[in-house]
Amino acid sequence: MRDHGSARLPLLLLAFAFLGAVVGALLFSSGGDALRLQASAPTSTPTREGPAADEPPMPLAPDRTGSPAERQSVAAAPETKPGRPPLEPALATLEARIVDTFGSPLPSARLRSGRNEAFSGADGLVLLRLSPPRPGSTKWNLRLEASLLGYATRFLGAELVAGETTRLGDVVLHPGGTVVGRVVDPSNHGLPNISTWTTEATLSDFDATWARFHGPSSERGPSTATGEDGGFRIEGVTPGFVRVWASGEGTPYSFSPPVEVHAGQETREVTLVLEPFAREDLIEGGVVGPDGAPVPRALLRSSYKSEHMSGSTSGAADEGGHFRFVLYPRAPRDLRACDPGARWSDALAKGVVPGTLDLKLRLSEPKWVEVRVRDESGAAVERFAAQAYPSETSHRAGSGPGERHDGGIEKLRILPEPFFVCVVAPNFEESDQGPFDPETAPSTVECRLRPLPGVTGRVLADEKPKPGARLALHRAGDSDTRIEYCGFPARLHPNSDAEGETDPEGRFRLTLRQDGKFFLRAEAEGFAATEAGPFEIRAAAGLHGIEVPLGRGGAIEGRVIAPPDRDANGVVVAINRGDAHPQTQRVGPDGRYRFDRLTPGRWMVDERETMLDPGHTSTGFVSGSDVKEAEIPWVCEVVEGQTTRYDLDLSGSEGPVLLGQLLVDGEPAGGWTAVLRPHTGGFVVTGRDRQSRATDRDGRFTIPFPPGDRFRLALESDPGSQGSIRLTDAVVAQPRENNWRLDLPTGRLEGEKASPSSANSGPYFVLWSGRGELRASIPFTLDADGRFSLPRVPAGQVRIARPGPGGPESNPSTWPTLLEADVAPGRVNRLSIP
Repeated sequence: MRDHGSARLPLLLLAFAFLGAVVGALLFSSGGDALRLQASAPTSTPTREGPAADEPPMPLAPDRTGSPAERQSVAAAPETKPGRPPLEPALATLEARIVDTFGSPLPSARLRSGRNEAFSGADGLVLLRLSPPRPGSTKWNLRLEASLLGYATRFLGAELVAGETTRLGDVVLHPGGTVVGRVVDPSNHGLPNISTWTTEATLSDFDATWARFHGPSSERGPSTATGEDGGFRIEGVTPGFVRVWASGEGTPYSFSPPVEVHAGQETREVTLVLEPFAREDLIEGGVVGPDGAPVPRALLRSSYKSEHMSGSTSGAADEGGHFRFVLYPRAPRDLRACDPGARWSDALAKGVVPGTLDLKLRLSEPKWVEVRVRDESGAAVERFAAQAYPSETSHRAGSGPGERHDGGIEKLRILPEPFFVCVVAPNFEESDQGPFDPETAPSTVECRLRPLPGVTGRVLADEKPKPGARLALHRAGDSDTRIEYCGFPARLHPNSDAEGETDPEGRFRLTLRQDGKFFLRAEAEGFAATEAGPFEIRAAAGLHGIEVPLGRGGAIEGRVIAPPDRDANGVVVAINRGDAHPQTQRVGPDGRYRFDRLTPGRWMVDERETMLDPGHTSTGFVSGSDVKEAEIPWVCEVVEGQTTRYDLDLSGSEGPVLLGQLLVDGEPAGGWTAVLRPHTGGFVVTGRDRQSRATDRDGRFTIPFPPGDRFRLALESDPGSQGSIRLTDAVVAQPRENNWRLDLPTGRLEGEKASPSSANSGPYFVLWSGRGELRASIPFTLDADGRFSLPRVPAGQVRIARPGPGGPESNPSTWPTLLEADVAPGRVNRLSIP
């Protein structure tokens, strides 16, 4: 038996799993590709905005339940009586009063949700009537925008109920500004019909690298499309520092440095250049059948693995069988193509080099292996799941009951590479057979399964057996491993080791195949989830007689207390108890929230940037000798049958606040990103574990401290750009206000490579140390002539270095020094890199 679950990277293993009907993406660390379905050449001029790289258009796999004719004959039209009109869905109504900062009504203001919009009258009142998003929906959440020329656009959240009126009350619009600019290609030709929009200015260096391929992580502000000359004019921008974004087909995203917007004024001369992807950013090709004909909508999977990261993504080719993968990072990929009609065997290409634009993946006629499943006595086991999987990968044939196979026989396609055959059956050990070479694989494989005692018990509700309750065994986290699920800290592994349901008498039996410490989770409609354990279980011995009582649970309710310059409407409240089942809720205009049917015990309540998406989940692990199990910042306790009150205070009035100011050469440094992170490594696990702000026009920023006492402050001038300065400093949270101030003197640094013929473009780094733990780093590359020019470098002694074997994410103190130099403030300093 092979152990496929015990291997673990020594320091870092990140896994982001994106689940959908056909689309799945697994991102480890900062890796991730995007599949784009345009057939244009990578150097073509962009013409329109393409889909976000992290949301490529993925068609659903075709329905293979029968031919179109068969399906049509089964789907009969519902019987209707003549003259009776179809029932119309009950509309929901939104009511608001749009006013200015003095409370005066604003006529002609627009309230919009998608394509639905309405305008306010002379009294500022506006009514917007909306149909349910899906048939049968009675309650739903939506995002709204309120806008009026000359005012900053407001983005709001609201919960609607069919047949009822939701009153938003007064929606206050503040004076706004305008951003005017142009989107051009590398030859400075204007690009028409390109979508442009604004976001907040905050953007870390990691975000900047990621955003080039995937777009901004923060919510979009006002937007518009470019005109024929590439010009754009974005109205209704909130005053302060923002970034402007654009994206087109065949191009990465482009974003501006922070630009300052003033109320009632235009911010001009913003130019965004849309450059085509570099050849090395892409892998392109086509999928064909055994006869060489293109395979429309062929399913594809791309994966890579390097020393520090690995990942994969999935998608589908277009109608002509063509595909394009946008790569991040630039590493060789293994590509697999599958027939959506399940007629042919997969095609596989390993180690495809970035920049390959003519790859052809040819599917082949299938070859089969017959799998015969027997117990120890030789009797057929007819309920099981079987899978052929590549010998180089981990696998899972499934933990459910499996399907019924007459005579215990199943036929599997032989893979185009060495493979194992895995069989999983309820109440038996897993069986792995192989590896088999595809050219010499046997025609028949017999699997003999050994029985397992399993984990048994019953579930009670109202002191009676509860049929149909769902159960799952989750492995407890280790003390040296930090687990994150969808950005939340977790005490246990999100993926279960065994699952099942109770029978009509409330009894259950789960098949456990691994030893360990486990929690048992039980759920049923109308009841709160119940958690039992942890239990130390040996798979060979099992565990019996567990009794799990279900209760109705308790509730958490409260209101969001927003800072003076922010409205609570639309804030996303998140709750978590570390069981990998967090919940989110978007509050309405009254700022109130309530979560019902909650498991009794301690809970965390916090703000989150976005709502949880059931179809888009992520799991991550960090392990090592210096890593501790995630600490969950509990703030309240739920009691069975009671409601716990907790107000989420985002104003900073109830906790320590960092008040900072940054000046460069005596001048305020506006538009820098200020980020506050936990001092030790590991995941950013909640929205308030990673507080970020943009410095204002005076170089000031205010950040409430998340739970903890020691943090690292990072300030970045223009992440991702040549010569951007990244400052870091250690900060200790005091009970109330904490002040941080720095006036950074700088000089200009220019130079070249001593031997231009051997010039390597980089990356190089300027590294600088200040008082205490204050540090600065500046990445730069050499131009085609081996030269560089950095307009601002911290004055004092610096060293020029290149990242060591650990790459740019490793500790800069370990990087080999190429040379040291003194930078004089206010002067041009020159040096030659050896």
